[in-house]
Amino acid sequence: HGFPPAQPGFPQQYPQQQIGQQPQQPGYPSGQPYGYYPPMPPQKNPRTARLVKFWVGLIIALVIVLIAGVVTVKILNSGRTAEATVEKYLQYIVDGNATAASEMVDPGVKSSERLLLTDEAFQASTERIKIVSLKSDSYGLPDQRRVTVTYTLDGERFTHDFTVVAGEKEKLFLRTWEIEDAFVVPISFDSTWFEEVSVAGVTVPLNDEDGWFEGTQYVYPGVYDVAAPAGVSEYVTLSSQAVKATGDSYDLSQYVSLEPEYSDALEELVMEAVIDQVNSCASVPGNMDSACPYSVRDKDLASLEVKELPQRLTDFSYGYFDTDEAVITIIRNPSAFDENPEPEDISFTLYGEVVLEYGQEPVVDIQGSF
Repeated sequence: HGFPPAQPGFPQQYPQQQIGQQPQQPGYPSGQPYGYYPPMPPQKNPRTARLVKFWVGLIIALVIVLIAGVVTVKILNSGRTAEATVEKYLQYIVDGNATAASEMVDPGVKSSERLLLTDEAFQASTERIKIVSLKSDSYGLPDQRRVTVTYTLDGERFTHDFTVVAGEKEKLFLRTWEIEDAFVVPISFDSTWFEEVSVAGVTVPLNDEDGWFEGTQYVYPGVYDVAAPAGVSEYVTLSSQAVKATGDSYDLSQYVSLEPEYSDALEELVMEAVIDQVNSCASVPGNMDSACPYSVRDKDLASLEVKELPQRLTDFSYGYFDTDEAVITIIRNPSAFDENPEPEDISFTLYGEVVLEYGQEPVVDIQGSF
């Protein structure tokens, strides 16, 4: 017969229902069978959430680091060019730093030909190069460049081409470049007498090739003074000369001939020997020497007297010499054909050779007269 109506002031505890209808349980949706519990929403695992955040952050950080690394490598490689490599090498040469230049690019020559590839010799050069410009060209080759440098030396302009190739990368990503050939210039020396030569104050020995002395030394581009070594002989000199090792691509070698020049001291020594010979020809038994004029070589003479001595050498080259005129006055002994001989003036010149071995005192050989 149903539930009694709700009392005033009290909430209705149960909803009204029709006869034959299942009573509705409080807190459950209508139409659900008894004993049914709806599924609870899934609970998030705090540890899993932290791991997801960690990996997402790590990936983002790695991407940022990768991008920054790529940018950094590009920036670093932008300064590691073939042109920059050549510029660094040339700066050593401009500064006269032969040691650093040789360490950066090996000259590739024998040790005996490196005597002038030193700081001492290079810094003693009277002129070094000044850089004007650098130009790089790849000619379509990714790992090779030709770098052309324009420079001046002693007021003249020159060019030189460097071949630069890619080297092994540093730290996997950083490019390197290597210069194939050193910027050095060969200087060839030869001499008929000098066994050594002084270049920029450095004594350089020459090779003896059957009495002909020669040798080759390499230098960095510059102007170098060439002279006879100090203390070799007071009788021989070598006119100081400057050799300009330009290093230009079309002028890669220099040649220097070292011809001895006789000093005033040697000429004085020869003149002393000549005067002694003339005086000897005017005396007995010196007058019989084969170097004396034929008319003086006579045992039947009443007197011999020097009337005029030679004053100078008229020619002195390649070790041989001629003198100006000398005069000896002779008087023959009286004879049945000439009871009172008149004085005779015998005019003549002397000639001879100076033998001057390297490092030895000269020997003057007067060979004859005419």
